[in-house]
Amino acid sequence: MLMMFLLAFAVLGYGVNVYHRVVRLGGANSILVLSHDKGRIWCLTTPQGVVKAEMRPSVVVTPWVSVLSFKALDGVFYNGMLFPDSLAAGQYRQFLTMF
Repeated sequence: MLMMFLLAFAVLGYGVNVYHRVVRLGGANSILVLSHDKGRIWCLTTPQGVVKAEMRPSVVVTPWVSVLSFKALDGVFYNGMLFPDSLAAGQYRQFLTMF
């Protein structure tokens, strides 16, 4: 009985951790705001502050979803997904024209 309680507690704790990092974007490498600086350099606003990062060539861009990958100037990697309905009308199309 004690083992079942400990297992349930561990699963609940892990679920709360994942919810905080992924759903609430509380993870250290979560991208909250994305803005283009110049060339391949982008400004990423994270929970830790603003970071300048270069977009990596492993980016996948489609009309339905974009999988983004960045490498900050200090070597930290940031990944994210961008959906058309997460932007104002026309902004996703404007984003697609950058590639």
